[in-house]
Amino acid sequence: MPCFGTQAIDETEDFSNCFVLFSGEHHLDKMVMVLVYGNIKPKFYIAHMSKSRIIDKSAVITKSAGAVIMEVNGRPIIDFLEDLGLVKAAETRYAMSNLPLLLDYNDGSPKVSKILIMLTPEKYAVCAGAVPEGSTLQVALADKDDVMLTAKDLADEIQKEAKNSSVLLAYSCICRYMTLGSEQCQEMDFIQQNISGVPIMMANSGGEICPTQVSDGKAVNRFHNNALVACLI
Repeated sequence: MPCFGTQAIDETEDFSNCFVLFSGEHHLDKMVMVLVYGNIKPKFYIAHMSKSRIIDKSAVITKSAGAVIMEVNGRPIIDFLEDLGLVKAAETRYAMSNLPLLLDYNDGSPKVSKILIMLTPEKYAVCAGAVPEGSTLQVALADKDDVMLTAKDLADEIQKEAKNSSVLLAYSCICRYMTLGSEQCQEMDFIQQNISGVPIMMANSGGEICPTQVSDGKAVNRFHNNALVACLI
């Protein structure tokens, strides 16, 4: 079934101090789930980078474990990063947050954005989410102009279908927020001002859970980074 939501964020580098609040208690080892059923037809939307921001060079992940990429095209991932001149950025934790990886799972589903967090001592790439072997990756450039362009395209798409809907839930990655620099609330303000006729709840996130497609009663659920996701109910 479709899953939509977020990973919470806090002021720590690895979001290790995020709490679930429930019935007057706080927890570090729990998650919140809201189960919705009935005669509803939710619609899901995802925005990450424009095609024009994708670097043409691609590679196939040939060795990985969970969220760690070891090899692409049969070579160490560090060689691929060297070819693109990105080793120095990759060595600094979260320095590549505005240079996300676009993953094509090669199963017919849309591409998913992942952030390269850091390099291990072995020079493996640690990402914020699973990076399965056999996927094709490309590097993209996220900048302020493209954050707002993709937000506008998503808002236009939602507005066409917002009539008679009950609520819009939206999450935007904290990386998009930081990419906007001194105008960090610009994307959120834009969404609120340009989608009318439906109540909106929106927040920043440290990872976005949203189906890339729903068909024949089945959902392809994905965990995204550097994305703006929305659910219209």
